[in-house]
Amino acid sequence: MRIRMASMPLLSLRSFERYSRYVEEILLDVYEEIISAKEPILKESLLMLERNSYRYHLEEFLKIVINFLYFKDEKYLKAYINWRYRLYKSRDIHKKFLYKENALLEKIASHYIKDALNIEITKLHDYIAMLYDEAQDENSEYLAHKIPEYTLSLYTLLLQGEVDALESEIIKNTPTLQSFCQYFTKNISGVLFYIGEQWTLGGISVAQEHRMSALLKEILLKTLKNYEPISMKKEKFALSTIQSETHTLGREITVQILEKLGYEVVVLGSELSLKDICNTLYEFRIHHILFIATLPTNLLNVAQYIQVTHKEPLLENVQYYAAGGALKTLTNPCESLECDLFFESFEDLYEKFA
Repeated sequence: MRIRMASMPLLSLRSFERYSRYVEEILLDVYEEIISAKEPILKESLLMLERNSYRYHLEEFLKIVINFLYFKDEKYLKAYINWRYRLYKSRDIHKKFLYKENALLEKIASHYIKDALNIEITKLHDYIAMLYDEAQDENSEYLAHKIPEYTLSLYTLLLQGEVDALESEIIKNTPTLQSFCQYFTKNISGVLFYIGEQWTLGGISVAQEHRMSALLKEILLKTLKNYEPISMKKEKFALSTIQSETHTLGREITVQILEKLGYEVVVLGSELSLKDICNTLYEFRIHHILFIATLPTNLLNVAQYIQVTHKEPLLENVQYYAAGGALKTLTNPCESLECDLFFESFEDLYEKFA
């Protein structure tokens, strides 16, 4: 059963199916109208966003809408609207641009979905407009929130490229695998989030974001090599990221942790088809499979992967798990994704499988 909030429009399965069917057409039409518009507010906003960048953001937004039509989870859409508002606000893009875009999405989606579902589409976009109104107040509070001093100190070491000092600090605080998982949950996750926020708000460039992420990844994977593995367990794990996932740090660290805990781990490529995943699970006699999603746009894929593999009679004893930063956008990940467990942190993962 899907989560439904009182303030949220009740949208049917047909809305999800229709929107999914016509998403490419809607994307192209909205994009064409936006870039050819004569209104100063649109032209000025496009100059700040750049056309290619705007097309990417519009495409991601439509993926979010489709995910929302499936999950019907207020928290999910609200989290993305807040992120999008902060991104545009940091580039001095007026909220009128978001309202205009929303109106175009409603008009063009209604053109492709011509029946009683138009009422649902109108309700959906009225709801989105309401969330943009709320975002202004909520993000004022968010931007006033102070980052912990220790998080800032680690971030500064990364930004300045002080690799030796950062590595020494991490090793000092992580003498065991368990302490590594705890330290990552308490401190490193905050640094990664802050790096992403600084990029979103224009505080660092794309090049700086990539460099900092790469340095931190190198140090963390090097640290994990310091721990001796314990005796092998009989159970086998499969790990999979979803297509279009660009961040692999979570998967690589998860593999290292599980192997140190004595599990045999099979890593499934993100390009594998559902049929190939099912065949791999059966061939290797997998007991547990963990799907990792850092991007909220990929949660629908996780749900569909789990649904399909659940239907395979030869895989009825497999346990299904989900992990990754994207899960924070769902009210109840187990219900939404139909998984057995979800993990918000490496500390949770360690406690479950140590």
